[in-house]
Amino acid sequence: MFRFIVRPHRGPGNDAAAARFATGFSQPLVAVPGRGAAPRATPLLRVEPSDVIVTALKPSDDGKAWIVRLFGAGTEPASATLTWSKPVPRRLWLSDTSERPIQKIIGAVTVPARGLVTIRAELP
Repeated sequence: MFRFIVRPHRGPGNDAAAARFATGFSQPLVAVPGRGAAPRATPLLRVEPSDVIVTALKPSDDGKAWIVRLFGAGTEPASATLTWSKPVPRRLWLSDTSERPIQKIIGAVTVPARGLVTIRAELP
């Protein structure tokens, strides 16, 4: 079964906005009752530029890090800057689906156009 969604626009398209729009339909919001402590007042992570989209943010399977998956929604590679609220991770690593640290990240992260990057952010 295929579903199509058409969204009219004027002028040049915005690839990041189109990716966010499509994600809303492919990953619908599922509302469930809240439990536990209230959510944080500030986001854990902010990513710039806007054409780099966080597609996943989860605790690592070993419980020692956050796993962040970034998608480059633009037509050009992007240099992404991650800004963390407290607690700030000790180290950032390029990773893969195994969640192992592969290459240490210093500074911005290059996210390929239409590509994914997995980051392991080690907890303090």
